[in-house]
Amino acid sequence: MARTSHLTWKVTKKGLVSTGNFGDFCRVQFIRFAHNENANEGSISITIKAHIANQNNSPRKLTLSIPPKLVEKCEFARESNDGLFPARFIHNVPGGATNVSDVSTLSLELNEVGHLICPSGTEYVTPTNPGDTTFDAFTRICRSQSLRIHFAGAQFVNDQLDGLETFLNALGHLNAETFDHGRHHTVKKDWRAFFPLPNPPPYCEEPVSEQVAPPEYCTKRCRDSMPHDNDRQKKPRASSPQPMDSTTEPDTPSTLPPSPSIRPTHFTSAFSLTSLERKLKGLSDGEAREVFRRLGYEHLLAKPNDVDSDLPSEKVALGKVMLIKERDIEEYIDSIFKRYLPNIVDDIAERARDLISDECKANEAEFREHLEDGNSEVRIMADECIKEVEEAAQRYIHEMNDVAQQCMDDMQKKCIENEMSVTEKTAKSKYRFNASSRSSPGNARRSSI
Repeated sequence: MARTSHLTWKVTKKGLVSTGNFGDFCRVQFIRFAHNENANEGSISITIKAHIANQNNSPRKLTLSIPPKLVEKCEFARESNDGLFPARFIHNVPGGATNVSDVSTLSLELNEVGHLICPSGTEYVTPTNPGDTTFDAFTRICRSQSLRIHFAGAQFVNDQLDGLETFLNALGHLNAETFDHGRHHTVKKDWRAFFPLPNPPPYCEEPVSEQVAPPEYCTKRCRDSMPHDNDRQKKPRASSPQPMDSTTEPDTPSTLPPSPSIRPTHFTSAFSLTSLERKLKGLSDGEAREVFRRLGYEHLLAKPNDVDSDLPSEKVALGKVMLIKERDIEEYIDSIFKRYLPNIVDDIAERARDLISDECKANEAEFREHLEDGNSEVRIMADECIKEVEEAAQRYIHEMNDVAQQCMDDMQKKCIENEMSVTEKTAKSKYRFNASSRSSPGNARRSSI
């Protein structure tokens, strides 16, 4: 079904989103493209569902919105190759792709990172489960300016791929799609919302150490003896003057009175370590290794050859190894199964349920969009048909009026002709009758009598 120019073209698909070098990737439930030719607007949005801290138990939507003005370079390949999509990731593409050629790839180069659309009332976005790999990959994708979006070509039906190419060709001339965040209870942020600022470290109060008393002097020096320069340098200097009422002799050293507790300020490195940890949190393994190499800590990195090298190891005596009976192993395995199997089954069931629910919602949304588009086009076609029927009816009415008027004119003409013919024939008959009556003898005799 062809689309009309005044309607917004929209398509929502599932896919695999990765960074440019395929260092990070995650499966995405909703990848939406929208193009309004009449308003000259468009948008690209990538949405996942995740359990967010300080929110309800149900998963919430997190959307990476990419306005057209942020796209610096855009390339689309209907059939991918190994350079665009490695074959080892084919099983991660949703939609049932079996070969690399079955995958369509959209490559985007951004001049800035996209916007993060998250639920309103959320200051920072952190996962409920710190080990959520999809959430972590999505945070790194939101920070990347080089993205690739991979689709299974079987998802596109009819002319959807043609519509996508039309939208991508016009992407550089489109404005951002208008979106009412208040109506949808969302707020626009950026990738910094994934990394909350740490609280300043508490001021560490150290116990005031007792002042160490100076050594006691057992004897007095002679008044007439002058101290040497070295002795003068070694002599402790008093930090406060001697009290006026002191009974100690002027030249007699004494212990210093306790002075007020004055401690030097000790700065803690907790904030710097926390800040460094926050900055390194979102880095991939390759980026972290590169940072260590640039800082000169390459010796802390394990080399791949060191794993299998002959490193010195402690030899364990064979007699110290405990022999485990087969029944103990079976009991241990049974206990492990009883402990972890229900949780694993529940987790798999929950993921499957969420996946089915997301699939149903995506299909429902797509069906509703198709239904709305179909209803709009049916209404437009019905209006056009009604208009054509009315025009045809008016045309037929005018033609019938013309034919009726022509018939009436012909009838009037015939009537006049018939009337004239009858009058003419009557006059002739009357004339003949009069002529015949004058010429007959009976009439003359009757007239004489």
